[in-house]
Amino acid sequence: MHLSRRIFLADEELGKKDDDHFRKPAQLRRPSLASCRLPRRRRFFVIIGIILCCLLLSHSLFRSLSGENDDSTGDTVDNGFYPTRNGIMRPNGPPNASNGKQSSHYFNGPIRFYSLARSLYSVHGFMRYRRQNKLVLFAAANLKCISDLLPLACEMSGHELNQVHIALMGRDELSIEGIQEVNGYNESECPLIWHDARPDYGPWSTDARMEASVKSGLVHMLKILHPRAIITHESRDEPFLVRGVKTRASQTGIAHIGLKGRASSFKWITKLDSRALAAWNRAQIEILVHAPPASSGSLLRLLKSLQKADYFGPAPGLTIELPFDVDPALTDFLGRFTWPPHTEGRQFTLRRRITRNTAAEEAAIRSIDAFYPRKPWYSHVLVLSPHAELAPSFYHFLKYSILKYKYSIMEARAAYQLLGISLELPSFKPTDGTEFSPPYMETVSLAEHSHTLPVFLWQAPNSNAALYFGDKWIEFHSFLSNRFAPSLKTKQTTRPKSVLNRYPSWMEYMLEFIRARGYYLLYPAFAAEDGFSLATVHNELFQIPEEHASTEEAEPPELSQNEIHDPQATLIDDSSYDPRFESAEKAVSESLSMSNLLSAFPGHLPRLSSLSILSPSGAKNGPDDLINSTESYLKSFRLEVGGCDSEHDPPDLVPLSTNDLFCLEDDEK
Repeated sequence: MHLSRRIFLADEELGKKDDDHFRKPAQLRRPSLASCRLPRRRRFFVIIGIILCCLLLSHSLFRSLSGENDDSTGDTVDNGFYPTRNGIMRPNGPPNASNGKQSSHYFNGPIRFYSLARSLYSVHGFMRYRRQNKLVLFAAANLKCISDLLPLACEMSGHELNQVHIALMGRDELSIEGIQEVNGYNESECPLIWHDARPDYGPWSTDARMEASVKSGLVHMLKILHPRAIITHESRDEPFLVRGVKTRASQTGIAHIGLKGRASSFKWITKLDSRALAAWNRAQIEILVHAPPASSGSLLRLLKSLQKADYFGPAPGLTIELPFDVDPALTDFLGRFTWPPHTEGRQFTLRRRITRNTAAEEAAIRSIDAFYPRKPWYSHVLVLSPHAELAPSFYHFLKYSILKYKYSIMEARAAYQLLGISLELPSFKPTDGTEFSPPYMETVSLAEHSHTLPVFLWQAPNSNAALYFGDKWIEFHSFLSNRFAPSLKTKQTTRPKSVLNRYPSWMEYMLEFIRARGYYLLYPAFAAEDGFSLATVHNELFQIPEEHASTEEAEPPELSQNEIHDPQATLIDDSSYDPRFESAEKAVSESLSMSNLLSAFPGHLPRLSSLSILSPSGAKNGPDDLINSTESYLKSFRLEVGGCDSEHDPPDLVPLSTNDLFCLEDDEK
């Protein structure tokens, strides 16, 4: 090659690089870091481009927060007069009315947030918030509601279970610092993160603009913060805030906790972590009541107590199972009965049995078939005896217990064996009728003078007033289906009854299910501790369940002259009454909330792992004792009831199924 040609190929000013030259293999070298660097001129332009992109991005974010690009909110805002922005300062004074009339709330122009970006896009916030976090957001528009919610937010923050934020979304222009000063807020004692999500011209904005502002502000906060739950004071705050939060929460699937009544009545929510609070709207309860035959007084008392309860939101569903022989007074009452309470609706279900008498197995199947969960993890059933009476605050305790023990991340492992939650503290054992006393409650001291609620775990079912979790109820459906399989009838060994006849027949099979699985119920010991009772059982109108009643009617007892002439004497049917098994009636609390109870026990509900576990007979067991007794009972159950022999290997455990407890024919599985 000529020399001039070689010089031409090596000329870098003409765009050729030295790596275009042919080299022998021995001359080839590994690429170095220096060879990958851009020329200085190109690096300069790349840096300039990055700076421009950052400026455009920040401007876009500001435009989004200021409402100039409000497509993300999905709301349309009328084009009214809007003054020019002076830097990032919030405009002062009212805007001019486009129609010349200035009512109190007339402005409906574009929405801008001048202070929200400061807290949302801070380095601290942007680097910390993830989709799976422990963040709970309090939102308020009314200054009085902020004062009500602030103690709850501070108490929740103090428990250090959640990261607590509070957003201001109202019309008032008082600064955050001013609001904090008025409420005596101390950041060192109450570490909250505040967000000013109030729009420009709030005092003069229409309700429609304020509602659109709430929706738009939540869009920005949800994108950055990803809260698990939003808490508002629904019954006392501005309607535009409640509507806006409900709309956005429904669209995004985030839990909206709208408190009703005094915020101080809901102190128990401060003890729940964000995972439990996220299930606030998903957890549903269905009330199931079985009416007694030819009687109405006890059931009417129960239904009236249900109407007096505080449900602080949508009331649970209600199903009433009627017998073949319905009392006319009950029929007349149900014709006027309204549900949910304080409405004119009649949204409850009546089911009437066709046949007069049923066997124990048929009665058990009928009782359990009356409810089937829509969602195993979120649909639960509250079983009530017609002789029960509930306190107005029972739903507070039930909601608190469900969220705490079923959905809290801290109880995920221990909650697997929890079958349900009882509202009643029994006076005697359902197995033999002997007197029952709850275990001595060594309440856990969390701090000075801070004790947990007295509760315990017991491997005993309850038919008077107890909630059963939906997934366990489905599993019990499977248990009864297998228990009564035709192929097992000839293989099963007759076993003595374990539950007294004064209880419904399904209690016998529920106890078998509990012992085979090692499950237990949570029982409250409130009445034993301080006289606070959530439920009581009345005895004056007690009737033995139909399936256990004698086929021959007993002769009515003869009354003495003293009993006849004594107007205060209570007449009792001795054929079904046994004073040994009479429950101790307790006066239920008249309070609509648990404030008094939680004041006595500020530690609230304890961890499941710290609770005592009682065997069906009432003996105190440790974790190892529970495992050993469950394994021993399971072995005998599979041999005597499950149709298995010693050579059968236990089938694999399947969720929501009890096939592993039985050895069935292939066509019955």
